[in-house]
Amino acid sequence: MPDKKVIKVWTIQMGSWRLAVERKITMLDVTAKSGNFAFAPEYSAVMDYKNGKLTEEQYTTLYLTRMRQSFKQAFPEWEKLKEYTEVAIACYCKPNTFCHRYIFVNLMKKYLEREGFVVQLCGEITNG
Repeated sequence: MPDKKVIKVWTIQMGSWRLAVERKITMLDVTAKSGNFAFAPEYSAVMDYKNGKLTEEQYTTLYLTRMRQSFKQAFPEWEKLKEYTEVAIACYCKPNTFCHRYIFVNLMKKYLEREGFVVQLCGEITNG
C-alpha cells in the first residue's frame, strides 16, 4: 500500500508574503477582494464584522455557509487543493487573531483527510 501524500499547511498575513517566497512555500490568497473567490468571504461580511455589525460567531456561520455553497458550486477549486505539497493560506488579517483563514484551514484539512491525505498544520509564518 503506497504512503499517503502529506500536505503541509501554513497561514500567513499577506504583508508577510516575502517569508513564504523565501521558504519556497506557495501562497493561496483567500482574501475577499483579490483572493480565490471559491475560498474568500463575502466582502460585505468582512466589513460588517470589522464595523462591529457581526459577531465572530455570526461571521463564522456566514463563512461556513459560503464554503458549503463553494464546495458544491466550485468543486474543481477544492480538487486543486490536492495538488499542493506545501501551501500558506493568506489574507490581510493580523496573525493569530480571529480570521477566516483559520476557519478555511480547518475546512481544507477535513476535506483533504477525507480524501486520504495527511495534513500537517504548521502554524503562522511570521518574522518571529
